[in-house]
Amino acid sequence: RAAPGGQGPVQLSWGSIREYLEAYAEFAEEASTLSKAMHVVAENVSLLLPPESLGPAHRALAQHTGALERITARLGRRLEQYRAEAAVLLTSFEARRGRALPQCQETLLLWLGRQQLGAAPPAPAGAEGAAEQLLDTLRGIGELLGQWHEVLVGSTRNSDEPAGGSPAALPAEP
Repeated sequence: RAAPGGQGPVQLSWGSIREYLEAYAEFAEEASTLSKAMHVVAENVSLLLPPESLGPAHRALAQHTGALERITARLGRRLEQYRAEAAVLLTSFEARRGRALPQCQETLLLWLGRQQLGAAPPAPAGAEGAAEQLLDTLRGIGELLGQWHEVLVGSTRNSDEPAGGSPAALPAEP
């Protein structure tokens, strides 16, 4: 229970939700840049795959022994560098904010439940809808972070996979 004139645990949690969303916005900005970079490099790798009939660029590369392999290797190293940077960004965010997401979701669910049961003072018009939208946003963030974790931290790359992997093996843009 809140002390008279003080704030209860749900009111104090609104600040935590705001802090989490601000931290996620910073993460998403940097993650978006890394995701775009990974997708561009992977696309460049796929462009190096020779088509059925060789075009002028592939014919020129074929005249220089090892040129295609060197370019592909450089692009592969660049992609792996971006993947490593993204994994560090993700694990750092999870280490600092990992427990906050479920706590924010639980706070919103508690508040919504109390509103629906009439166990809390009535909320201003539209507040319940806004809380439900915020809960949906937090669920979407959780799904995206889960996808990033699976792609960057939780899985191992198939050694038979070409350098750069497939676009499906890259994290989605936040």
